[in-house]
Amino acid sequence: MTTVFCHQDAGQLPARAQHTVPVLLYGVSDRDEHASIGNAALESLRRLPIEPTVQAFDFLTIALAVTASDTFVDRNTAPDRWCRDIKVVVALSDPIPWRNVAADLESALHFLSGDSWSFEFLDGGMSPPRVRERRVDLFTETLDNVDSVALFSGGLDSTIGVLDLLSCGRTPLLVSHAYRGDATIQSTVLQHFPSGFKLFGVNLHPVSLRAETTDITMRTRSFNFLALAAVAASVVNVVRNTQSIQLTVPENGFIALNPPLTPRRIGSLSTRTTHPHFLAKIQRIFDLIGMGVEIHNPYEFKTKGEMFAECLDQATLLKVASETMSCSNWKRKRMACGRCVPCLIRRASFDRAGATDTSQYQDPLHPSGTGVDVGDDLLAVQIAIRRAHAAPARAIASRSGPMPMEPHLRDEYEGVVRRGLGEMERFLIRRGIT
Repeated sequence: MTTVFCHQDAGQLPARAQHTVPVLLYGVSDRDEHASIGNAALESLRRLPIEPTVQAFDFLTIALAVTASDTFVDRNTAPDRWCRDIKVVVALSDPIPWRNVAADLESALHFLSGDSWSFEFLDGGMSPPRVRERRVDLFTETLDNVDSVALFSGGLDSTIGVLDLLSCGRTPLLVSHAYRGDATIQSTVLQHFPSGFKLFGVNLHPVSLRAETTDITMRTRSFNFLALAAVAASVVNVVRNTQSIQLTVPENGFIALNPPLTPRRIGSLSTRTTHPHFLAKIQRIFDLIGMGVEIHNPYEFKTKGEMFAECLDQATLLKVASETMSCSNWKRKRMACGRCVPCLIRRASFDRAGATDTSQYQDPLHPSGTGVDVGDDLLAVQIAIRRAHAAPARAIASRSGPMPMEPHLRDEYEGVVRRGLGEMERFLIRRGIT
């Protein structure tokens, strides 16, 4: 077991050791002594018109500790090089309610990352930071007009989600969580949007101990998004004097379920960041804590191509779609690879909508194969398509995790997975790849 000890006071952190990772929260420390995360978050929080609730801020602190653990504990150190045993010790402003839902958090994160998690919540954590009395804030004066919160990553799905909200006359507060490079893409996309939204963006930026290997899978990244959304929602609820607000998590149903395309991809290559089972677990935690947030994915039964084709603001979408980024590998060379599963789904969505894709891809997908090399993801997609044809009655959606008991919902999830595979199949056939 590796213990990740997180505190905002460097003096309370233990020394680094083989199975102990000290992490300074909301600050920058000596990398020879401590890792750190969330230094830039405080400034963003201080620009809000009022302080977030203690519950929401503590949830963000927990999310920072989880991200630190996911980043600083290398999977290669696990006995099976995959399932890590992580104990998170983190100081909170009010740990009592979180001790009551520790088992729920551990279960949700196990489903999300595949690791074994345990939590110990300590007293003495940081309270929500005080708002700066003198500040320049774009949405301070109009936050009372906000009627929802929506996640915005700069990807195609979140772009469509925001455009649909704006087209319906909604006034969302967009929540953006950026690692290095993400903010540039998000800004490029946002400059094409019509007015009527506000943005709350934060860069949590984990910084590792010097000479330590970090993990690159970032399987808990969505946990940060949800925590920042909870912070934003708590502020909006107070400003508008409401008990609860809707949080839109825009993700196409195929990638939300993300069923393993081949048996060997169940663990290592099938993320569950917006899986309905995971979101239901987080909703349960929100309800038990009294967070005042209602999670909603309006696209859980739609493919990416259906989202594209049915977007309510086609004019803006066609201008901005090629500027979005959905690639899981883009940070390696600062451009989309064109052949990972998210890229293939994205390219197929343009094809399904009859839209021209001017995005720059490393791999143009030549008819002879994948252009650059064989490509494991493309092979996995081809295998999944063939298996779906060979056994049309065999369930696919349930391979990714628990499904609801209601037959009509199970049928909906199964249908979106099969239609998603169909979109990729038609796209590949048109490219001469069979």
